[in-house]
Amino acid sequence: MFIVLALVVGLGAGLALAGVFGSGGDQDADTPVTTSSTSRDGDPEAAAELPAPDAGIAPDDATDPEQALRGFLAAEASGDWETSYAFLTESVQNTLYPSVALWVNAHADFPRITGYRVDNVDDDGSGTARIDTLTGFEPMIDPVIGLVAARGRSTWTLQEEDGLWRVETTATENRALYPSQDGADAAARQWVDARVDCADTAALEARLVGAPVLASQLCEEDQPDLVELGAVRSLADADGTTALLSEYGPDVYAWARVVPVQSTTPFLLVLGPVGEEWQVVGVLPRT
Repeated sequence: MFIVLALVVGLGAGLALAGVFGSGGDQDADTPVTTSSTSRDGDPEAAAELPAPDAGIAPDDATDPEQALRGFLAAEASGDWETSYAFLTESVQNTLYPSVALWVNAHADFPRITGYRVDNVDDDGSGTARIDTLTGFEPMIDPVIGLVAARGRSTWTLQEEDGLWRVETTATENRALYPSQDGADAAARQWVDARVDCADTAALEARLVGAPVLASQLCEEDQPDLVELGAVRSLADADGTTALLSEYGPDVYAWARVVPVQSTTPFLLVLGPVGEEWQVVGVLPRT
């Protein structure tokens, strides 16, 4: 099944708004995440079109939970951090971000929300509401945040305070949606062929995790006319994943794909999905 990830929005000073993903539960860092056929095939909404965020309401007009969330997400999508701050609960403001400046500065480590679609509103009249959205993020692979998928299924918690609704970011969850792995083999082939041809990929290799020297050997060693590639598969703990875990955390098991490279010195190529495209992010020795 998909791993359910918490949106660590305001879990502590310096942590982030929607999109700093941490694994749910008490999973050990060296335990692979179970990857089902669904995640291998990709989620059909991993690249779904989302409507442009509306203008949103002002925080002082947020007498309805859905409109409050729309206002918050619209402010986030437009980069209006001062307005989105006003949509936070008093608890988040007082405990985690006691000033607008702290909230604004923390966005340097936040993946950006690009859009959303409201799918369900659950307001039972208790003063707490839960709203489900398909949320769009600016996709990236970052050593601090990890991989940010372009789409996620999010559940937001809102609380009523003095007649106005506010976003309780510490109780928000997101489940990342990954694209099909079908493009990973083509991306691996293009990358390997470029290295065998000694094409200049220094800028890309500067960000490779693991043993990038093995990639350099594709150019430096004599290679067969066609370097064969194995089938795309999920990352396994037996692959020697210490460097990847150190860089991206245990969630790397959920999104990374591995392609065995049958070069003169064999190795494993590790790829990750950035939006709908697969990019090489690491090189591991064959064990």
